[in-house]
Amino acid sequence: MKDAAPNTAIRRTLGYPRVSTREQEIAGVSLDAQAERIANYCRLHSLPEPILFPEVESGGEENEANRKKVAALLADVRRGDMVIVTDIDRFGRDVVFIVKNVRQIMRKGAVFVAIDKGFDSRSPMAEDTLANWAVGAEQERRRIKERTEVVLPRFRGQSHYAARAAT
Repeated sequence: MKDAAPNTAIRRTLGYPRVSTREQEIAGVSLDAQAERIANYCRLHSLPEPILFPEVESGGEENEANRKKVAALLADVRRGDMVIVTDIDRFGRDVVFIVKNVRQIMRKGAVFVAIDKGFDSRSPMAEDTLANWAVGAEQERRRIKERTEVVLPRFRGQSHYAARAAT
């Protein structure tokens, strides 16, 4: 989505790179790679250098209390800020969390951007598209969890069926 307002109105940018585990950080999309993408986005759009809130924690509902960096970011957001993530699923993997907190950001007079989705909360269709992507992020988390339950027992030297029989 195209920016709906000039970036000169943006006073600060707050970046939130997140990975679920240290292993994901090493093997997947690292915090550094996300931070660099956020910084590049800011340069490309003539935005202020981002203040980063990097976090290593699952984005699921059950871990919300452990997500100290996102809590700090949300407490720090104020009018004229832009919160930037590389993708909706980096912000969270729970529909309620995502929608509730993006709305909170908007009510404070700030903007929320997800680079990979081209999402900008200033767009007229922002809330509709956000809800759809939030559902997708939560569903993908469920699929990841299911795949992990199948694969982890194999790494521990037992079959999926043996692991299930043991529980």
